[in-house]
Amino acid sequence: MNIFPVFIGILLCVSECWTQNKLKCGQTPYKHSVVSRIINGDKSTPNSWPWHVGLFFKIFNGYSFFCGGSLITRKHVLSAAHCFDQMHPMFEIYIGVGLNNLTKAHPAKNLIKVSRIIKHEKYNQTEFENDIVILELDKNVPLSKKISTICLPRGKNAKSVYNKTLFVAGWGSTTQKVSLASRSDTLNEIQMHIINNVNQTLCANMADSRYCAINRAKKNSNLCVGDSGGSLVHSDNGRWFVFGIVSFGNVDLVDGGKSVKCLTDSPTFFTIVPNYINWIDQHVNKKKKLKKNLN
Repeated sequence: MNIFPVFIGILLCVSECWTQNKLKCGQTPYKHSVVSRIINGDKSTPNSWPWHVGLFFKIFNGYSFFCGGSLITRKHVLSAAHCFDQMHPMFEIYIGVGLNNLTKAHPAKNLIKVSRIIKHEKYNQTEFENDIVILELDKNVPLSKKISTICLPRGKNAKSVYNKTLFVAGWGSTTQKVSLASRSDTLNEIQMHIINNVNQTLCANMADSRYCAINRAKKNSNLCVGDSGGSLVHSDNGRWFVFGIVSFGNVDLVDGGKSVKCLTDSPTFFTIVPNYINWIDQHVNKKKKLKKNLN
């Protein structure tokens, strides 16, 4: 078993102005499915996770998807540091906003360039410790009903979501056996339950450093290649908060290492976001502008 990173006019104004005034962080006017999953999964309702973004690197005249992330301010995205382990420093990085289908990504419509990549100073590539990164964008993201920010769990205890139902969205593979470049074009979602406190065999030594979670609702479902960097979210009084970041899961290497088999009976591990609120504040360094997002 191996560990693999679970890599015009007035009408328009009325709509957009309503969005800016009514939608706060972690709110969405769209419903989402509560039974879908990522491996063998169903599609998410379009724009039901409006803070979820895709990460792309520009190669020649195209853009290649490689990870997920979450919009936490109009100019900052939260993701996993390991997504950039093999990234060539010359590649330009972009985020795709308001996407449900990856094939709709277009630089003139929904791709925004990343101007700065801020990895955690103590990120450990081997052990995936402090697996968190902030992406600073070169311009503000225009918010709308389809694009909004996710709330940070300020003042919330990391253990407050034990025994709760959480969700993860992603464009990762929807089949168990996949090539390393596999993905789903359409966004999927999965229910997750944290089991740090109930299964010390599967979650050994993970109590305080990472969330260890499985899907209790459906068998043969889990996160897979391409889901890395996405957020583990929980709804509290109608607002969604990001509690975790997809870090890694257990897979078997097959076909001489050319493919992997994502294990549906094994947990996925998440960076615990409540442990990094001060770090996020420090590096975003825009508490005044963050106020709308965090209140």
